[in-house]
Amino acid sequence: MNNRSTKGNEMNFDEMYHNLMAESGVEYPRDEDYTTYFAYKGGESKKFNTRTEAQKFSSNIEAVKDKKALGAQRKKYYEVENEVVGKVIQAMKDDLGYDNSEEDKKVFDLIYSRAYEDGHSSGFNEVYNYLLDYDSFVKETFDIFKKYHVK
Repeated sequence: MNNRSTKGNEMNFDEMYHNLMAESGVEYPRDEDYTTYFAYKGGESKKFNTRTEAQKFSSNIEAVKDKKALGAQRKKYYEVENEVVGKVIQAMKDDLGYDNSEEDKKVFDLIYSRAYEDGHSSGFNEVYNYLLDYDSFVKETFDIFKKYHVK
């Protein structure tokens, strides 16, 4: 483990995530964007892009979702999101001073998994707060172990 001198750098990881997602230009695909509505009245059928438009014509409405296109767009979204999340996690790792050595990777992955478990429902900043706590705990534990068990 390296010396972690940049802890508490006031980086906003939630903002970083949102900015990177915005920069990607990819938005979460909504069902309604891939749904066509057909309204029927008096033997006539009309095609509409929104349920609201269709309801103005008739209450007898059929919704047809393009599941293939929606699925493809969601796959693309999640690919981009996974890249963005990877960048945010790397920024956390860098901020704490972990390098790409096998030892640092193992320690970071261990504390990140626990921090994620404890903080992800409140966002990346909360995950990072837990990372700070667990990083300090691991470092202090390692120092104690070295003092008493490594000659």
